[in-house]
Amino acid sequence: MRLSTRLSIIVFSLGLTITVLNLYAVRHEVLQQQTHTHRIFAETLVRTMASVVADDVINGDKEQLTQMLQVAQNYKNNSIEYLYVIDREGHLFAHSYDTDFPKFLNKQIAKYPSTLNGSRPINLVAQYNIENRGLIYEYAVALTPSLSGQMHLGLNQTKIQVAVNTASKKTLFFGMVLSMLFTLLAWLATRYVVRPIEQISTTLQNYQPGGSIDFSFKQSDALDIQTLKYSLKEAFNSRDYYENLLKQREQDLEVTLSSIGDAVITTDEQGHVTRMNHVAETLTGWSIEEAQGQTVKTIFPIINASTKEPIPNPVEKVLETGETVYLSNHTTLISKEGDEYQIADSAAAIRDVNNNILGMVLVFNDVTEQYELRQAALQAQQQVEKAFNDMQTMVAVLDTDFRVTFINNTPLESLSLKAEDVIGKEFWMNDWFTYNSALQKTIQSDCIEAFNGRKTLRDIEIMTNNGVLALQIGFHPIRDENNKVTQLVAEGVDVSVRKHLETEMRASMQHLQLYREQTPLAAIEWSIDFEVVNWNKAAELMFGYTLKEVEGRNFSDMILPESAVIDVDKIWQGLMTNTGGKNSRNENVTKEGKIILCEWYNNPLINESGQVIGAVSLVRDITQEHASQQALMKSEQEQRDILDTLRDGIITLSETGVIQSFNRAAEHLFGVSSVEAIGQNISILVREKDEGQPEGYSQANAMCLLAGSREAVGVYKKNTTFPMRLTLAELPVSANGQHRFACSCQDLTEIKSQQAQIQRAQKMDALGKLVGGIAHDYNNMLGVILGYTSLMEMKFSNVKGLQKYIGNISQAGERARQLTKRMLAFSKQKSTEAEAEAEAVDVNSLVDDQKDLINKSLTAMITVHYQLCDSLGLIWIDKSELEDTLLNLVINAKHAMPDGGQLTVSTGAVHLSQIEAEMLGLTENDYITLSVKDNGCGIDKDIVDFIFDPFFTTKGIDGTGLGLSQVYGFAGRSGGTIKVYSEKGLGSEFTLYFPLYRGEERNDTGPIEVKPYRQGEGQAILVVDDEPALRKLALEILTLAGYQVLLARNGNEAIEMLATTKFDLVLSDVIMPQMDGYQLAKHIKENYPSIKVQLATGFSSNRHSAMKDKSLQNNMMYKPYRTGELLRRVSTLIYGNDDD
Repeated sequence: MRLSTRLSIIVFSLGLTITVLNLYAVRHEVLQQQTHTHRIFAETLVRTMASVVADDVINGDKEQLTQMLQVAQNYKNNSIEYLYVIDREGHLFAHSYDTDFPKFLNKQIAKYPSTLNGSRPINLVAQYNIENRGLIYEYAVALTPSLSGQMHLGLNQTKIQVAVNTASKKTLFFGMVLSMLFTLLAWLATRYVVRPIEQISTTLQNYQPGGSIDFSFKQSDALDIQTLKYSLKEAFNSRDYYENLLKQREQDLEVTLSSIGDAVITTDEQGHVTRMNHVAETLTGWSIEEAQGQTVKTIFPIINASTKEPIPNPVEKVLETGETVYLSNHTTLISKEGDEYQIADSAAAIRDVNNNILGMVLVFNDVTEQYELRQAALQAQQQVEKAFNDMQTMVAVLDTDFRVTFINNTPLESLSLKAEDVIGKEFWMNDWFTYNSALQKTIQSDCIEAFNGRKTLRDIEIMTNNGVLALQIGFHPIRDENNKVTQLVAEGVDVSVRKHLETEMRASMQHLQLYREQTPLAAIEWSIDFEVVNWNKAAELMFGYTLKEVEGRNFSDMILPESAVIDVDKIWQGLMTNTGGKNSRNENVTKEGKIILCEWYNNPLINESGQVIGAVSLVRDITQEHASQQALMKSEQEQRDILDTLRDGIITLSETGVIQSFNRAAEHLFGVSSVEAIGQNISILVREKDEGQPEGYSQANAMCLLAGSREAVGVYKKNTTFPMRLTLAELPVSANGQHRFACSCQDLTEIKSQQAQIQRAQKMDALGKLVGGIAHDYNNMLGVILGYTSLMEMKFSNVKGLQKYIGNISQAGERARQLTKRMLAFSKQKSTEAEAEAEAVDVNSLVDDQKDLINKSLTAMITVHYQLCDSLGLIWIDKSELEDTLLNLVINAKHAMPDGGQLTVSTGAVHLSQIEAEMLGLTENDYITLSVKDNGCGIDKDIVDFIFDPFFTTKGIDGTGLGLSQVYGFAGRSGGTIKVYSEKGLGSEFTLYFPLYRGEERNDTGPIEVKPYRQGEGQAILVVDDEPALRKLALEILTLAGYQVLLARNGNEAIEMLATTKFDLVLSDVIMPQMDGYQLAKHIKENYPSIKVQLATGFSSNRHSAMKDKSLQNNMMYKPYRTGELLRRVSTLIYGNDDD
């Protein structure tokens, strides 16, 4: 056989074999890929729907689940034939068919196991050949681990095969035609075998996947070579076609994943992320570009929602065992930005056709809202159970089998039982009822009655440790949304007292009957319908009716005139609601038609359960008494209405100034009763402001006051005086021609006191601003001294003898710190450091602790007495300031007793009413008082109103005038005040008022732990301060600690540096020109949120209070700060609370 023929045959055979095998391989691969794609799609679809399907199965919502299955079947995928769900009992729950469920599927349901293979995400459970539909593969998957239901899905394999056959039919046809042409022309290839084959080889070696292939046909080429070239080109084009088809399938899968409502992440076999949909990007905070190649642990960190401890990631278990993993309901996902989401998730392996693990798919969704609702429901249930346990009644919850599922503590304690002794038992089989079989049957009957929807209530006797107990027990059904009884509530109330009272009541009724018959007052008993139940002989005599004539009749039908019906109805309503009507007076009609006026004393009859069951009345005929009183009341009504309804003192005067009337306000104002004042001259009560008391008020003097009002001096109890405003107006001339005048008197004491307090507050405010400004500058200087002292101590710790000098400087600096603290307190500038020193203080304990110091501060000629109130409450103050205040008052008392005397320190608890509190400039509240009283020289009345003013002193050059000012400022800052009472030659008493503290005592007396700080690692810090020395000091301290430090003189310069340099932290002063520290911090927060900010100040004002950040205020550093304090704060901000 010729070589060309043999070559033709060999080439033809090889070409034909390659073409057929390539077509078969491509067809088989396409079929496998199509099947695998549909299987993944089905598994993803089922897993996505699992949680919703499970909820519908639990809730029994078949209609909603059926609609969802039909939508899933028809959604862009004609290969899904049907879907149906089996519940935990193995019964059909819902399906996607519009008509009845097919019989061949219904027969198979009972054969399926209740649980599926947990190691496989989806299980092939059946195959069907259906006429006109083809071959159907049925897959099943369990819904959730806690629910034994299944979801089944049928995929049409015939459709998949038809799609593959259609795609490969054209290629097969062209392959066969080319094979035939290749055979006919094979003999022509002899001369062209070598060269054309080399050309073909070269072309194939240069071929790139996806590119075009060109063999450059020539007419000189043999026919078999041309056929071979053409066949190879077609084969490569077919391969490119199917590769593009596979890529399209992969894109379709990507679209499917993106369309799923749950978050989906897929990985390779090493656990590195390969795909994730948009929902997963949103929840994790990672984009697909950032996440690809990362491990799932990195982008999917999860913790326990309750303990906040990390949870093992499910990836390793899935890739190692191939099992599907479900996480608990308490799983929290931490996103890249730090947001927390409560999630429900599952992880399953991705396998190839040989069951080899190719990777993993993780499906999860955000269940934060459901989790919060579950937690709220659990908390509500716990609160209800706690409320039940605190009740004094029996409360039990029964299921539909009448077995106890919950019972409170009260019935358990009555028989010394535990909950486990009762839970699960039929209610009537418990020890309270077993002593009496008839009682058990009664309880059982009531349970059945309640289960049928009817409430029951009866009195029974149960057995307890103390014997038989009378109990009122009731059973109430609880229904679900379908009005089906799901539980019973048994409630028992101890009625032993009621039973005892019923016995006593019967005896009392006998005594009451005797009283009713023998009392001289008319006694009437009423029903709740206002009908007469009983009345006595006195009632018969008063109204003329016998008991038989009125019994059962309405009151208004008998003895009420029409004019009184409405008023009596209101009185009756008040009695029936127990809100009034107990005393009344109205006209009544006797049997003879006579109108009488009666006074009624009414009282509702209330049973032991608090319900009004009737009323009883005692009646007195006051017709004659009322007539005599009416005439007297009428004559006095006009004058009483005019005088007694006014707040100001009203006095009527004759033309000679003699008092003719004196109202109640005047009695209170002057301390004189109307009996004492009437007939006296007005001069005993009123003096001219700038003149001595005149001997009397003549008619001319009285007329001079008609011009208007003036300030005058009132005399209280004919002894003390007070400022007042006096207004006089002439009344009409009396019948006898006498002139009369009305005098209005207004007390100005409180107004004057308020004006003095305002003036004093203004002086204190001005002084406070001055002192506060000095303290700020002083703090800056102290900051430099103490800071460089700390640096010397750190850098020259080995220099012998130097530590002693450094220690002395530090001690002096600390004393200066305390001084500036007092200055700031005086200026009413409360620092966080000062507020932290406030505590709950027992004033009695503080006085006891200060007794030695008080005794040492006084001379031997002064004796001290302590009158401390028992059971005194706490106050919330700076303890050291109160100690200073007490010592200040004691020393002032010593100066007031140069020749010796007695000093009394007392405490007390008082409640100030609104009026009393307003007199002191306080609010109504409970207060603790601390008083220091001496019997020294006293204070002149002329200067007593000025003793609290700054710089006011009576000691000449020996006094500063600031001692009592500090006391006054401290009392005001503490929410209280100070009151002084002094009599010249008798002594003085200073009383401090502090509001009662109602919180818990918080005295931390333990040593303060000084935490170590972590050295810097080159982090960049910007120091902003308008004080050059403090800037340089901070540079030295922070540089020595390992930080890179840059300096700025003000806020504007700092903003320019922030724009060009990256910083980790900004340390800024608060008070600076142009821009303060709070404004700079706000700018940094808005533009550089990652930069930490620490503020420091030696003085805090109210500027920009609305702009202040609470966290900055709470963490404020106060100058002069210590080196260690600064470094610990910087370390905490940069490294967090970890001080390792």
